[in-house]
Amino acid sequence: MVALLASAGITETVLPLETIRQVITAKTQAIIDGLSDVGRLTHLAHRVTEDDVTERADILFRHNKRVAEESLLREMQSLGYSVTHIQITDPVVLREIRERADWSALKIGQTYNYDLAKAVRGIIEDTPTANRWVIAHRLGIWESARNDWKEDQIGTTETYWSRHHAIMEFYRLNNIEVRAWFGHSLICEQCQEIAAGNPYTLEQAEAIGLHHVNCRDRWDMEDPHPEDLPPLEDLWWAQQ
Repeated sequence: MVALLASAGITETVLPLETIRQVITAKTQAIIDGLSDVGRLTHLAHRVTEDDVTERADILFRHNKRVAEESLLREMQSLGYSVTHIQITDPVVLREIRERADWSALKIGQTYNYDLAKAVRGIIEDTPTANRWVIAHRLGIWESARNDWKEDQIGTTETYWSRHHAIMEFYRLNNIEVRAWFGHSLICEQCQEIAAGNPYTLEQAEAIGLHHVNCRDRWDMEDPHPEDLPPLEDLWWAQQ
């Protein structure tokens, strides 16, 4: 996805929904235009629709909201607050989670349609005489193999994003001074480079964020001094 968007000179982190739609749709359509009639019809039959994107967005919203609530709960309990349940009701936070869900669902759907077009093209190039039944059969194999890793990537990316933003908001909005440490898996060179600079201020950690899709590293906060913690009744924790 990053490479696809970067090829158009656009950075993923600043893209509005409509720009994502336009960039990937144009690249997908360029491939579709070069397909045979049977290839175009097969792509049309298997593509992700707007309804599919809406359904995915709703699923992601519920997932990300639950992860944010669980992350806030664990963080507050680790600091000694007597909290047993969190339900996010802050409209600003809910809007941020919804916007992320919509953004991710559109990316996922548009990227699938782009990958699908490339897969159809590859099948036809490999077997020019393939009819729609042959193409559909081979697409089933392709999709199964893709889902084996893609759904895990989506789940990891969304889970870590939700945890990251919930915890960052908690410390920032409560004006709790902490030092942030980056790490966990550190399996890629970029993340190793970030970890080499530990620790960071909260502002620096927010600016760096999570470095890439499917990143399994995270920011953990050094325990603040107890006297720096506000009482529970003065605490922001995503509830009105």
